[in-house]
Amino acid sequence: GLCVIPFLDGTDPADPRFSPVWDAAAAAGLPVWLHTGHHFARSHPSGLGSWRTVEALAARHRELLLVAGHAGWPDVQEMLLTAARHPGVFLEFSSHRPRHMPKPGSGWEPLLHHARGMARDRVLFGTSTWVNPGPTGSLADELAALAL
Repeated sequence: GLCVIPFLDGTDPADPRFSPVWDAAAAAGLPVWLHTGHHFARSHPSGLGSWRTVEALAARHRELLLVAGHAGWPDVQEMLLTAARHPGVFLEFSSHRPRHMPKPGSGWEPLLHHARGMARDRVLFGTSTWVNPGPTGSLADELAALAL
């Protein structure tokens, strides 16, 4: 698969100049993991990799498998709606500890609710162990406690 981190590259993945890349990925059946949501790079705008980027890519490249990295947090609800409109869009939550997600005000409430229903086949989990050091089994236990 491909891994795209727009804020590191300073590029907009929805720019039509990248269409040949997305077409090639779709033709090869390769998923594209796209960093979405927040980032801490002050040198690049925060809109790169938003749910709007995913919406634009999914609308133009209907055969492309897109994995919205970090589920677009904090705009999780918009990303869920994008996935509901486009069957090739999936949400993944890595680098966010599962044990913190149920806390009121975390912003994860829509995902926790819909991952048990309409989005249950659209939500993926990634460990991001470089951000979440420690045993992967601990992360798996936290994930299991969410009862998704």
